[in-house]
Parts: sequence; C-alpha cells; structure tokens
Amino acid sequence: MDKSLKVTAWILLSIALVLYLLPFFTQFVISLSAVWVFLTCSLMMNAWSEYRKTRKKPKIIFSIFFFGFLFFFAIFDLFFMR
Repeated sequence: MDKSLKVTAWILLSIALVLYLLPFFTQFVISLSAVWVFLTCSLMMNAWSEYRKTRKKPKIIFSIFFFGFLFFFAIFDLFFMR
C-alpha cells in the first residue's frame, strides 16, 4: 500500500475515534460523518484506480469503505430517525 493510502486510512480511523468520543456534540458529529463519507469515497476511488491498473483487489480498502458506509448510516439513523 502506498503512503497516501496509509495516511487516508489513518485519517479515517481518527475520525472514527472522534465519532465515538464526542457523540453529544450533535452538529459536530454530523459534520464529521460527512467528512468521513467524503474521505471514504475518495479512498474508494483511489482503490478503484489501483485495481484498474493492477487487476488485484485491495481488500483492506474495500473493508474500510464498507465500515465507513456503516458508520455513516449509524450516525444518520441515530440523529435523524428518532
């Protein structure tokens, strides 16, 4: 995995930690989940371009995308579907 993918993965993990530690700041958490989704989608686009070049599936990136998708819907459900 190249350096930009590692940096993006660490950013996503740090955002996940912030989402767990600051659930009482509603607007802050919602904006962080939006940033999480944006970074996850950019990581997924990077993974897709890597896959098209090498034809090898980057499994860690797809799992990060999947968990980012789950985090987004968990936050959305928590704050908007009451």
